[in-house]
Amino acid sequence: MLFAAMGGSKILVVTDQDRGQTPALVYDPRTGALAFGPRMPAELRRGFDAVVVAGGGVLYTFSSPSYDNDETFEEVWGWRPLPRPPPPHDGYEVIAAHAVHPDGRTVFLTTCRGDCPGILRRMYAFDTEQRAWRWHAWALPFEGAGHFDAELDAWVGLHRDGHVCACRVPADDDSGSATQRRVEEKMFCRDHKRHVRASLTCMGAGRFCLLESVVREEVAADDGYDHMSDPEGFVLYVTMFGLKYDNKGEL
Repeated sequence: MLFAAMGGSKILVVTDQDRGQTPALVYDPRTGALAFGPRMPAELRRGFDAVVVAGGGVLYTFSSPSYDNDETFEEVWGWRPLPRPPPPHDGYEVIAAHAVHPDGRTVFLTTCRGDCPGILRRMYAFDTEQRAWRWHAWALPFEGAGHFDAELDAWVGLHRDGHVCACRVPADDDSGSATQRRVEEKMFCRDHKRHVRASLTCMGAGRFCLLESVVREEVAADDGYDHMSDPEGFVLYVTMFGLKYDNKGEL
């Protein structure tokens, strides 16, 4: 299942993006109301990578161009196709990270080669008001979604090596770089053999929730056991934390 927050008060749910007959759902947690929306276009179902929320109550979804033809960025509810990113974007790139500018109108996407996730990272920005793309010479340092923290004036995300990192939002989106910091303590993925995946959620007021899925210790010790086929073969680690800069400007 795929989830996305819409306007801070509603939740979009795509229950199975691989099946064309499945509708999109919108749930309002304050009223308990559930609305049904149009199913996801076939182009997105073939390569759905992430969901981001832009301003104006519009939800944008995007997929890697290697899986589709022209529609690499879409919006709900009408599913209108948007223009493709500019060169040097090509069909070998996959989306590695994404974040929404605090102005609510610009979506930043960092891409990389699918076979080299840590190499040749590129940055693209889509202006939702002008419906135009721009290419930038810097890249987001984290993987997946970045969450804006007003106190830090930075996006916060998870690095693949297990650290939490922050990327200062450039004052001018033409800047050639963005200041980056990371927490020295490793927050997850301490045991690479047991680690499955991790995700970060912004809880508001500078608080974050880190969720890591790991293989149970006794299961991981059995090399011949297929833990992926056992729904009870995993445990979840939940870490709540806040972030701030020290007097040296470190995170």
